Amino acid sequence: MEVSASVANAAGRLTDEVRARVRMLRALRSREVRLARKGFVDIDLPRASRVPGSFWAVMMVKNEADVIESTVNHLLSQGAAGILVADNLSTDATLDLLRSLAERDNRVHVARDLEPGYYQSAKMSYLARRAWKAGADWIVPVDADEHWFAPKFSLADYFRRSDAPRAWAAMHEAYPENADARWEPMGLIQVERDPGPLPKVAFKAAPWTWIGDGNHSLRGVPPSRQADLKLLHYQYRSQAQFSSKVQGGVAALNRAVGQNPEMGQHWREQAAMSETARGDRWRDLVESRIEDHGQRRRASRVLVRAPGAWATWDPSGEIGV
Repeated sequence: MEVSASVANAAGRLTDEVRARVRMLRALRSREVRLARKGFVDIDLPRASRVPGSFWAVMMVKNEADVIESTVNHLLSQGAAGILVADNLSTDATLDLLRSLAERDNRVHVARDLEPGYYQSAKMSYLARRAWKAGADWIVPVDADEHWFAPKFSLADYFRRSDAPRAWAAMHEAYPENADARWEPMGLIQVERDPGPLPKVAFKAAPWTWIGDGNHSLRGVPPSRQADLKLLHYQYRSQAQFSSKVQGGVAALNRAVGQNPEMGQHWREQAAMSETARGDRWRDLVESRIEDHGQRRRASRVLVRAPGAWATWDPSGEIGV
């Protein structure tokens, strides 16, 4: 009986491995992944053995010169074993800043993404695969405007201690002190006490994992109500940045073939506004008259000093959740 059970378990594992390989091959042959792979250049990562407990961040960025240094340095300070970041045709100083960061720290790996279409899911999933090949044990898909934290520990310590297959992160929106102030992580920042309805997700590295749009989900995995990690989301940093982001986002969506037409409706709404109307929307958002494009109840905020200096989530208990 014991031999039969052992054989059955081995056969089950083999079947799971075959199924996983079939899913990977189907994904790599899909149209969107082929377009994503074709667009990437300069991904020069040697294959390496998995380093247990290590985490790599993967990122796609475009015209994020005002925030990219802060985010990359934050990830490095949190103990990232590697950061693979692909620049998608930036027209500002983003790529130069990334190359400078890579020169200073060999954990930073910079690629270029020459595909203008908004195939975010395919691109991020492919970057995660490359990080897995380079030895990552955990993958953290990060947007340029996010600072991830663990309560009480650095991210590196959290992932070394975790035996879970994935970790969910509650997302707290952050805003400048007022509508006329410029975002500065070492200054005063408004932070929503309650997290938004959509968490982000980190996961154990594998040959292929489909990351959902916005890095909010993994295909085939139900979202969890339990979020062990936290992040500050600096998507609103200045009126000029806000206006540029929505117009650039719509342009990328329009270049992507076969995408869900419902995707990015808030960008499309704001891009269609006049400059004056977008300025009014900016003030409404920063001054808490509406939240999250008017789709969510107004959230209580707290004014926090220098969250850019945090090593762990809310170390002084100012946010209180």
